[in-house]
Amino acid sequence: MIQILFRKKLDFEGIHHYRADRLYVETSSLEFGQMDGEELGTRPFELEFNVSHQLFWMGDLNPQ
Repeated sequence: MIQILFRKKLDFEGIHHYRADRLYVETSSLEFGQMDGEELGTRPFELEFNVSHQLFWMGDLNPQ
């Protein structure tokens, strides 16, 4: 897993690396689904992933 994170082992057929602000994945076969611990049954799924940019600020971690 560490080699994959550092892009040393991206030549395996089961590993794909994509760069995009939006990714849409659709299954044509029946797949088992689960969300928040609830079973969704077996059906085709459509998933959409978006990247959003947010300012991040971390306050004082050691308040006196």
